[in-house]
Parts: sequence; structure tokens; C-alpha cells
Amino acid sequence: MADELIARLRRVEGQVRGIQRMIANAAPCSDVLTQIAAARAALDATGLALLDARLHDCLDHSDDHARTAELVTAIGRFVRR
Repeated sequence: MADELIARLRRVEGQVRGIQRMIANAAPCSDVLTQIAAARAALDATGLALLDARLHDCLDHSDDHARTAELVTAIGRFVRR
């Protein structure tokens, strides 16, 4: 799972570098905003994949209340942006 998440983050990193180049080259605002939305969606998908994996892990070890509480807090931060 970690390798998949890292691969996703590297793609997002590439998208952000592309956005930087677009801004440096004075690309149209609508094109830049479209790419920002795509990068944000990719980052959100990565976060959801991480939460999915961790949630299943916590449910499998439901006697560890501290880990479950930590996950609930992280989910709250993730969805409140």
C-alpha cells in the first residue's frame, strides 16, 4: 500500500511542477485552475486511499482505542478543509 501511495504522491508532485511551469509561462488562468483542480482531486483521492487502508487496519484491531481515536481526529481534519 505504501508504494501505491508514494506513486500517487509523485504524480501529484509532477502535476504541481507542471502548474508552476504554466504560471511561469503565463498560461491562461482557466487552464491553470483546471490543473489545480486536477491536482487537488488527485491529492484527495490519495488521502481517501490512505484513510481506507488505515480504517480497515483500525477496525481489525478495534481493541486499540487510542489508534481509533487518532484516526477519527485525522478524518475530521481531512474532511474539514
